[in-house]
Amino acid sequence: MPVEIFSKEQFEAALPSGFVYAGCDTEHCYRIPVSDFCDVLVRSSVHQSGVSAECGEDSIRCWLTESGEGLTAKPLAKKLARWTTRITGWQNRLLKLIEEMKQMAAFIHPCPVCNQVMRIVEIKNGKNAGELAVSCSAKTPEGEYANHHFSVITNQQREEIPSCEVCGGSLRKVAIRKGRNVGKEAWTCPAKDNGGNFMNHCFIVID
Repeated sequence: MPVEIFSKEQFEAALPSGFVYAGCDTEHCYRIPVSDFCDVLVRSSVHQSGVSAECGEDSIRCWLTESGEGLTAKPLAKKLARWTTRITGWQNRLLKLIEEMKQMAAFIHPCPVCNQVMRIVEIKNGKNAGELAVSCSAKTPEGEYANHHFSVITNQQREEIPSCEVCGGSLRKVAIRKGRNVGKEAWTCPAKDNGGNFMNHCFIVID
């Protein structure tokens, strides 16, 4: 099946609202804010010429990174990189990929020990080998991961991530820092408007 050729404008029309242009190295890239500390980075396959390649060697790719500007933010989940080919239907597949990234972003939060942003890793050994876990991204002076915090992400936990009743996006878990529910956690919608402000669709306290 032949690949589709599209322009920068056509690609941007396929992105969800609230995206931010991240720059262009060999292709135009975009950031989709998910939380205060996590974005989905999307590499469009649209070259500097303003159109995508004529052959299928370049795919559309997505992964989670720390929040930031441009293309230099640190990846938070290398094993979660996703890609889709540019054959018919790429727009819907792209939105599905971004939604998968948002669901996994619900597990990323600051480390309770050092406040560094956590990362998602694949467990290589033991009874949970092959599964994903959330681990602290801080490193020691010797360059080794400090492993302040480590928790396995179970399939049940993935299935239990609720959706926003307003926009349908995956909610994220946050710590309540003030008010009568301080110390508890809550599910909140991470959707932002085009100005980068949270839209506050819903806020559900977890008892």
